[in-house]
Amino acid sequence: HVLAQIRRGYRLHERLLRPAGVHVSTGIPTAESDSNAEEANA
Repeated sequence: HVLAQIRRGYRLHERLLRPAGVHVSTGIPTAESDSNAEEANA
C-alpha cells in the first residue's frame, strides 16, 4: 500500500519520464505470520 507520495511522476504523451517517489507500507502482520515466527525461534 502506498502511504504517501514524496515526488510527483511525469509523463509526456504515453511515455513515462519520471516515476513517482512514494513511501510504501510493509503491511499489517497477520496472526498466522506471527505464529510462524514464534515457531522458527523455538
